[in-house]
Amino acid sequence: MEYTLIGNHKKIEKVQMRATKQIHELKGLTYRQRLERLKLPTLKYCGVRGDMIEIYKMLITIIITIFIQRLIHRMLVYNGITQV
Repeated sequence: MEYTLIGNHKKIEKVQMRATKQIHELKGLTYRQRLERLKLPTLKYCGVRGDMIEIYKMLITIIITIFIQRLIHRMLVYNGITQV
């Protein structure tokens, strides 16, 4: 299920609420309690987690790019191709 669909967030949550209510053993529990029993994260958590993963990937890309640029520069300086 895609959690980043901004306009459909409430619709997806309603579906999840109804689906968890269908489990007989969980009747009478709140939505939050049903999620805890099923060991399911909230949709808000999933959205934040997805955002954090995307930020992590961007930062890693930036760090690797800087590392490679510095490595290439050092190799060029070492081989006398360019000056410091």
